[in-house]
Amino acid sequence: MKTKLMTAVLLLIFAAMGQIYAIDLIPQPVETKILDGSTALTRESSIAFNKPEGREIAGMLARRLRVPTGFPFETRQGQAATIQLRLNDTPDPTIGNEGYILEAKPEAVVISANQPAGLFYGTQTLVQLLPPEIEGQLVAKANWTIPAVRITDYPRFGWRGLMLDVSRNFFTKDQVKTFIDQAARFKFNTFHWHLTDDQAGGSRSSRCQN
Repeated sequence: MKTKLMTAVLLLIFAAMGQIYAIDLIPQPVETKILDGSTALTRESSIAFNKPEGREIAGMLARRLRVPTGFPFETRQGQAATIQLRLNDTPDPTIGNEGYILEAKPEAVVISANQPAGLFYGTQTLVQLLPPEIEGQLVAKANWTIPAVRITDYPRFGWRGLMLDVSRNFFTKDQVKTFIDQAARFKFNTFHWHLTDDQAGGSRSSRCQN
């Protein structure tokens, strides 16, 4: 009897762990809660931003989603859309300047943040929630759904950087741009560029979040 009870308890624990870690994201968010259902993306899906500061991020997300899905993803200022990017009227002290809250429900996905940087990082998480076909450069037939989830995330460190040394290893302009894009996708916010190497050396650091 005790063995059966222990087995049942362990199965419940493993099931709970499976719910917690069912979604793999890089970097791991501060808090993830799995909800019921999913959000479906279709040809009618659109992206809205509530303030002008969110326009550029909405455009970047639309361009990111259009190629693999084949959907137009129109962007507009307002509230009603499948994907909603909202800048808080009253700052949420929990998430700071680069944090965000992403809530995906069957009716819509809402990303809220205090600053545009937080919206940008929230969209990077949104892309990771989509099927792997999102990485393709051609239109793909896939189940374009986003699992219902509530994610609260903010960085542990203000300076999150990568260095690229082009004084010893040569890179083309497109390779450097791709490097920066990949760094931003995983929420690094500083790009350290080692340009020359002499007695005094030479390097440059800049923000790479968007």
